[in-house]
Amino acid sequence: MIIRPNANIQRFTAAYHQGFEYLGTVQRELQIGALARTPDGAYVQVNGSFVEPLDTAEVEAALVLAGVRPAQPVAPPTVIIRRKRRILEPSAVAAARD
Repeated sequence: MIIRPNANIQRFTAAYHQGFEYLGTVQRELQIGALARTPDGAYVQVNGSFVEPLDTAEVEAALVLAGVRPAQPVAPPTVIIRRKRRILEPSAVAAARD
């Protein structure tokens, strides 16, 4: 699989596909088409109105060889709340009761 980032994809994208992010062209043996990422993160080869799914691991390996860093899914930050125990002096506890 050969990927050419930022290549001319106009000849492969006659039909509009909602939400696709076009990354360049992809060549698999004798098949050439536009490389796109769908809204759910899958990679596809687009030839006009025909959309063919591609193996994600194979595409990401080819993107690394092409010098493009594949998009990593962004996970929401993990928030951890830690309660701290406070030890009060006996004189402060007595003053609070009064």
